[in-house]
Amino acid sequence: MSKKRRNKDCKLWGRSSKKYICSLLSDKKNNIYFTKNDLNTIKYKYDSNDIVFYENKKTKKKFKNKPKDYSPKKYRKFTDVKEPRKTALKQLNKYLNELPIPNYVFAKTNAGFLKNAKYHRGNTEFILADIASFYPNCRFCYVKDFFESPSGLMMNNNTAQCMAELVTTPISETTNKRNIPQGFPTSTLISFFAYKKMFNKLNDLARKNNLKFSTYVDDLTFSSFKPINNSDKLIEEISSILSEYHHSLKKEKVKYLSVKDGKIPTITGIWVNKYKVRASTKIYKKMMKAYHFVLSTKIDSASSYLEVWKKYVQLKGLLNTVDYIEPKTKAKRKHVREIVEKNSSNFINYISPYTKKINSNYWKGKFYAAYINKNLDDFYSKNKKYFKKR
Repeated sequence: MSKKRRNKDCKLWGRSSKKYICSLLSDKKNNIYFTKNDLNTIKYKYDSNDIVFYENKKTKKKFKNKPKDYSPKKYRKFTDVKEPRKTALKQLNKYLNELPIPNYVFAKTNAGFLKNAKYHRGNTEFILADIASFYPNCRFCYVKDFFESPSGLMMNNNTAQCMAELVTTPISETTNKRNIPQGFPTSTLISFFAYKKMFNKLNDLARKNNLKFSTYVDDLTFSSFKPINNSDKLIEEISSILSEYHHSLKKEKVKYLSVKDGKIPTITGIWVNKYKVRASTKIYKKMMKAYHFVLSTKIDSASSYLEVWKKYVQLKGLLNTVDYIEPKTKAKRKHVREIVEKNSSNFINYISPYTKKINSNYWKGKFYAAYINKNLDDFYSKNKKYFKKR
């Protein structure tokens, strides 16, 4: 029987020595050191160097500059950081994983999207809801409280302040207010631990009403094998709990579904029809769109090569996802698998076509030339040092 995890078992619990904490957040093996000075000067040394881009939620189009019509409802803001802060965040995430996580949380588990859906198998009644603009509305004070409180990591005030600054970014250039960004390796766990009381209240509400509750970041699922007669009241109570913590429901995403009425709920991209699970129509459509693009697009330039490579990677990933969700129906996707295998020699599978360096005109041309001359493996072995993740 495995030992139950406790907050005290985390190496960071009760630590306030910045020097010691920074030694844990460094990667000595790769000579990447995050220092006490780095931790003390996040706001002044690193915030201005953040790598930010925006993605339209509907079209998925990405923008380097902030769109004129930007709003959290329309766009996702992604933030990446440079070394050594990036390594510090990755290391911190390892220690956050040492903390106890309730069984209703699935975002950080292996294949959590599938486990989240399977968790509700056997039930026929569902309340599905999303928290509106979850990360942008995760306030700094809750993050700091997690690092400072005995139920969190129990650090002193000054250290908790610095650690909270490490995992957050400024809301805008004109304010000192900070929130949890999309794109940090720590964001999923930090957002849960900062708002653990809120999620526990949602779980208590579910148990009080004989419902099963799960969360996948901002996706909330409540289910039952019996009709939920007081669904409207429950939704109001869910909304009330969120508002206590300055969050709200995305009204257009709130649904009450009954399998008995012929409605099949989609939970984190997966259809749950009583005891059966399958990939949603949305996933299938994306896979087939990528399939037809790879099948029909002629590669006759460096740009077209890169575009097909991107779609090929997407197609391969979606195929693996669907196979994982529906292992018994693999034979139905034989034609998709054949295209993936047929095109595998046209691309280097060890690196992503989204890597910043590859997108430059210089390297696009180099990859295209290697593809034309059928010496991609040799080309990669000679140049792989340029594409190592740093």
